[in-house]
Amino acid sequence: MSVPARFDGLKKLSPEPAARILAGVGATLETPVAAPARALVPEVLAELATKGATGDMLLLTVMPIFFLSTGLRTAWSVGGVDLIAVAALLLAAAVGGKLIGLRVAGHWLQWRRGEAGVIGWLLQTKALIMIIFVNILLDRQVISGGTFTALLLMALASTMLTTPMARRGLRALAALERQDDPPVSALGQRRPN
Repeated sequence: MSVPARFDGLKKLSPEPAARILAGVGATLETPVAAPARALVPEVLAELATKGATGDMLLLTVMPIFFLSTGLRTAWSVGGVDLIAVAALLLAAAVGGKLIGLRVAGHWLQWRRGEAGVIGWLLQTKALIMIIFVNILLDRQVISGGTFTALLLMALASTMLTTPMARRGLRALAALERQDDPPVSALGQRRPN
């Protein structure tokens, strides 16, 4: 695909493929694109422009800048081991609060064993919202640079834990379902295992 002249002057775009940039920030385009996965940002922008996908164009160009600015604001030199300990405590509180709350709700609503845990782990994916929130708090000088860094680490860690823990929970649910549901014959009668 040829890149229209309007995207030729974009000198600050990453030389990485657009798909890699989007995957790096956990974002997906709403508009389907025919460009290959190795297509660079200008090529994907050109296709999105022809489809009138302004929102996706903004996502592709602005989202990496937001994450870059957030990373530059992170005060890694503040706190050391204490900062990591606070981030771990915040992580335990955030994850534990969701898991315990959903376990209570699941018990009350009589969900199958393990469903509440899977839902609880899937709720951990709110890191982008948390990152936006802590950026606002830092801008308004409500929190310090060290608190910002601890909250940022907590948000990233909880999101990174989501996929492996949810997969483990889903595998456990599938195993329970196989145990509880014996195979059915072609006539609709239950067969012994």
